[in-house]
Amino acid sequence: MASPQAELQFTLARVRRRWRGAELLRVFAAAAAASATVILAAFSVWLLLNPRDVAVAALSVGALVLAVACVVAAAWGLRKSPRDGQIARYIEERFPELEDRLATAVEVARNTDGGASLPIREHVVADALGRLRSLDVNQAVSARVIRRRTFAALGSAVLLILAAAASRSMLVQGVQTAWVYLYPSLLAFDVEPGNVTLRAGAPLTIKVRMRGASAVDPTLTVGPRAIPMEAVEAGGTFTVAMSTVDDSFTYRVTAGRATSREYRVRVLQTPRVKQIDLRYEYPKAYGMAPRIEQDGGDIYGPAGTKVRVRVQADKAVTAGEIVIADGTRLPMKAVSPDIREGEIEIVADESYRVSLSDGDGLQNAGDTEYFIRALTDRPPTVRFIRPRGDQEVTRLEEVPIVVRADDDYGIDRFELVYSVRGKPETVVRFKTGPEETTATGTKMLYLEDLKVAPGDYVTFYARVRDVPDEGLSTEVRSDIRFLTVKPYTDVFLTARTRTEEEDEPTDSLSAIIKEQREIINATWRLDRRAHDSRARSQQDIRTLADMQSALIGRIEPVGRQLVRRVPREGAPGEPPKEEPNVILDALERAGQAMRRATADLEGLRTSGALPHQVAALDQLSVAAADVRIHRLIYSTTPSPTGRVGEEDLSSLFDEQLRDQQETAREIAEPPPLMGDDNQRNRTKLNAGGDGKVPDAYQRAVDEYFESLATNGRR
Repeated sequence: MASPQAELQFTLARVRRRWRGAELLRVFAAAAAASATVILAAFSVWLLLNPRDVAVAALSVGALVLAVACVVAAAWGLRKSPRDGQIARYIEERFPELEDRLATAVEVARNTDGGASLPIREHVVADALGRLRSLDVNQAVSARVIRRRTFAALGSAVLLILAAAASRSMLVQGVQTAWVYLYPSLLAFDVEPGNVTLRAGAPLTIKVRMRGASAVDPTLTVGPRAIPMEAVEAGGTFTVAMSTVDDSFTYRVTAGRATSREYRVRVLQTPRVKQIDLRYEYPKAYGMAPRIEQDGGDIYGPAGTKVRVRVQADKAVTAGEIVIADGTRLPMKAVSPDIREGEIEIVADESYRVSLSDGDGLQNAGDTEYFIRALTDRPPTVRFIRPRGDQEVTRLEEVPIVVRADDDYGIDRFELVYSVRGKPETVVRFKTGPEETTATGTKMLYLEDLKVAPGDYVTFYARVRDVPDEGLSTEVRSDIRFLTVKPYTDVFLTARTRTEEEDEPTDSLSAIIKEQREIINATWRLDRRAHDSRARSQQDIRTLADMQSALIGRIEPVGRQLVRRVPREGAPGEPPKEEPNVILDALERAGQAMRRATADLEGLRTSGALPHQVAALDQLSVAAADVRIHRLIYSTTPSPTGRVGEEDLSSLFDEQLRDQQETAREIAEPPPLMGDDNQRNRTKLNAGGDGKVPDAYQRAVDEYFESLATNGRR
C-alpha cells in the first residue's frame, strides 16, 4: 500500500498534468491566432501594393519573423513547470473548504528538517488526504475549460492554415527573393536571342526567363545604363523592345545580386555610297580637255563622252556594279577595299544607280538614282572648297567659305545663300564676268553678327547661272551645308572603361538630328536634280518619305525617356521648382512638321517638303540641350604625377586641340583630286594663270588663321 506522502505527490502530479495541458491549448490558440493575423495583414498589403523584388522579400520574411515571435512570446511562460506548493495553492483556490490543509501538508512533507516529528507530519498529510478523497480534484482543471480551450486551439489552427494557404504565393516569392539575394548563384537566366547579328535599322526584342525567383525584377544593362524590363508572362518572363538598332553594343541581365554573362549585338551596316567622282573624256571632235568633277553623281555631256565613275563607299566592299535604268549592268573594278571604278558612255538621256555588296553578304541596290543627260551645252558646276562638310562652330567663330563655279561658256551669275534656323535667306553675290569660265567666291561668316545661340544652325548653299549658248541659260545649286552652334558649357561624366563609353545606346536625340539633316540633304539633292534636269525619281522620293515617316516613330521613344521634368533649385529655403518641359513640346512640334513633310514627299512635292523638314530640324535643335556631354574614361592607374585619371582628362583637351588644328590644315591644304591630272588641277585651283594665289582666297585664309591665334590667346 502506498504511503500518504506518495499518494499526495501522485494527486499533485495529476492536477499538474491537467493544468499544463490546458495551458498548452491556450498558448497554442493565442499563438496561432496572432500568427494568422500577422500573415493576413501582410497578405492584404501585398494585394494592395503588389510589391516586387526587395519589398516583397522584406514583407514576407518580416511576416514570418513576426509570426514566430508571437509563438515564442506566447510560449515563454511555459518554459518552467509549477512546483508542488504552487499546485497546492492552485487547488486551495478552487476548493476553499480545504482551509489551507493541503498547502500545509505539502510544506510539512517537503520540510523534513523542521521541528515537526514524523508522527505529526504523517498526521497532517493524512488529514489533508482525507479531505482530498472527499473531493473531485480533477475539477481543479475542469473538463469544460479543457473542452473550450481545445475548440479555440482548433479554430486558431484552421485560421492559420487558411492564412498560409491564401498567402502562399506571397510567402514563396518573398522567401525565394531573399534566398536569391543571399545566394545569387541559385538564380538562372535564359536570355533570348543572346549573341545576335542584325542589319542596321532592324528591331530587336530581348527576352529573359528567370529560374529560381519570380518576384525579382531584372534590368537590362547596356554600358552604364540600366533599363527596366517589362513582365509579359507569368512565371518570370520579361522583355525589352527596341524599335531600331543602329550600332553594335553589349548587354547583360541583372536581377538582385545575380548577373548573366555578357552578350553582344553586332549590327551590320549596309554599304552606302560616300562620294562619287567623275572624269569626263570628251570626243576628239569637240577639242575639249578631260574634266574632273568631285563629289558629283549626275552626268552631263555630249553624246559619245566616256565618263569614268569612281565610287567611294563608307566601308570595305567586295563587289560593285553600275545599274542603268534599262537593266544594263556595268561591272566596276576594285581600286582599294572601299573604292570601285567603272565607265559609262553617254548615248542618250538615261539614269543609273550604284549597287554595292560587302563581305557580310549585305547588298545595297542603290539608294539614289543619278541622271545621265546628253547635252551640247554642259550645265555649270558649283562646289564648296571650304568647308568640306557640315561643321560644329562656336557663336563667336568666324567661318571662311570658299566656293568654286565652272562652266564651258561663261558664268552669268554666282551667289552664296545662307539662312539662320530657316529664317529668310541672305544672298551674297560674287563678282563675275560673262567671259569667265571659272570663278572662286569667298565669304567670311561672322557668327557673332548673326546673333546665333547654342543649338542654332546656319544653312548655306551656292547657286550659279551660266551664259546661254543658244538663248537658254541653266541655273545649278550646290548641296546644302550646315553649321551647328556648339553649346556654351561642357559637362564631363565619368566612365570606368572605354567600353562603357562606346556602349551608349545610339538611338538618341543627336542621332535623330543627324539623320534629319541627311534627309534634308537628300531631299535638297532630289529637288535640285528636278530643277536642273526637269526630271524626278519617284522611287527615291517615296523612299525618302518612308525614311521621314520612320524617323517620326523614333522620336516617341526618346520623348518617353525625357518624360520626367527636370527640377530646378529655387531660392534659399524654398523647395525645388519644376519648369515646363520644353524638350517634349519641341519634340511634339518636330513630329508634326515631319508628318507634313512626309505628306508632301508622298505627293512627290520635294520643294514643299523642304520647309517642313527644316522646321522639324529647328525644333529638334531646340529640344537638344545647350550642354554638350563628354564622357571621361576614369582610370584607377595613377599618372606619373600621382593623380588618378589625369591622363584621360588631358587627352580629352588634346583631342579638342587636334580638332582645331585639323580645321586649320583643311584651310591650308587643297582637296585631293582624282586621276593623272591631280597636279595640274591643284595648280589650277590654288593659283591663277600666273601661279599666284587669288587675293580674296588668301585674305580669307589669313583672316581665319588670325582668328585661330586670337582664340588661342584667349
